[in-house]
Amino acid sequence: MTLPNGRDVGGLRTEDGRLLRSGVLLRSALPRDATHTAALEAAGVRHAIDLRTREERERQPVALAAGMTLLEADVLADEPDAGAASLGAIAKAALNGDHSALDPDRLHEIFESGYRSFVTLDSARTATGTVLRHLATADEGATLVHCTAGKDRTGWVVAVTLTAVGVPWADVMADYLRSGPEVLALFAPYRDKLAAQGMDVTGMERAVSVFPQYLEASRDEVLSAHGSWDAYVSQGLGVSQDEVAALRTRLLG
Repeated sequence: MTLPNGRDVGGLRTEDGRLLRSGVLLRSALPRDATHTAALEAAGVRHAIDLRTREERERQPVALAAGMTLLEADVLADEPDAGAASLGAIAKAALNGDHSALDPDRLHEIFESGYRSFVTLDSARTATGTVLRHLATADEGATLVHCTAGKDRTGWVVAVTLTAVGVPWADVMADYLRSGPEVLALFAPYRDKLAAQGMDVTGMERAVSVFPQYLEASRDEVLSAHGSWDAYVSQGLGVSQDEVAALRTRLLG
């Protein structure tokens, strides 16, 4: 697949041994050009869900083929300057001489806090619930879920989806961590420019990487705030048991 940080999550198994269908749920970074559009068509994508903020969408529209439907589900509408929406801004600030933008400890705090906000923000819960309901009721064809880099907002929303249908947490985490090398490659030009200026690229690599503790921070927030995943899905996201059953029917073989 030639989509940036793109993959089909089909092939994973639930705790009771059922297999996730291929060609139903795909994830990626932002499709930007005709090459990416062609990859979407080849993968049978009929729907795209854009998790980015309004500013991100206006700055760089998603590249979709004619006939593909677009659903906007802004995770960070209530906090549009969060770290997950600001990777490009962080990189540009560093290139313009703001070395504090890439302080590793500061970035760790920003992203861990941001991952907790995926659970606590009203906009994040609304967006995540929207994705689950879409997947439960969508017609034939694949749905692409994406943000900018496809690692943070997309990582969380896909993690919630996989957990809701019964994929073990270890496998959910493994899928999340697959984005690490892909996103590092996407941001390699920024990293190389920083290195050419003699700057330490440790912070840059942290900003564009994925770490288990980030996803675990979201999971801890779910259990702290709601007590269980089922309560989070039903009460926090407003997704009913019937809708979860429909989601399992559509995603699982």
